[in-house]
Amino acid sequence: MTATNATTNAASPKDWSEAELLSRMLLRDGTAWAEFHRRYDRLIYRCIHKVTGRFPGSITSEDVREIYAMFLLSLNRRNMHKLRTFDAGRGNKLSSWVGMLATNCAWDYLRGVARQPQCTALAEAEQMGCPDTDPYQDLLE
Repeated sequence: MTATNATTNAASPKDWSEAELLSRMLLRDGTAWAEFHRRYDRLIYRCIHKVTGRFPGSITSEDVREIYAMFLLSLNRRNMHKLRTFDAGRGNKLSSWVGMLATNCAWDYLRGVARQPQCTALAEAEQMGCPDTDPYQDLLE
């Protein structure tokens, strides 16, 4: 191990560069993911709220948490493809990339919600019946 590697490995996660943080995240290092959350959670929520704030009556805090969860899943999907495509050589910072991905995720969620049929009341959904027999009862019989 060289002296440079020893200092890099001994450095606190707060001292990691964006490139080192990203490389450790791609190795599924739990400490790196915790540092990612420490650095970028506020930015992610700010980007989500910037998009959802345009629709104050129809988006709840539960929707915001759902968008955040979908965002994290999208980062891990397909062997972390979105994280692997980040290229610092293009002059962007990781924070800019993360913010753009969070914003796009929020818009994707809103487009999905807009396509769903709207029930006028939850009671209507509860009253809806199914002409088929109950699968659970079929299994018991």
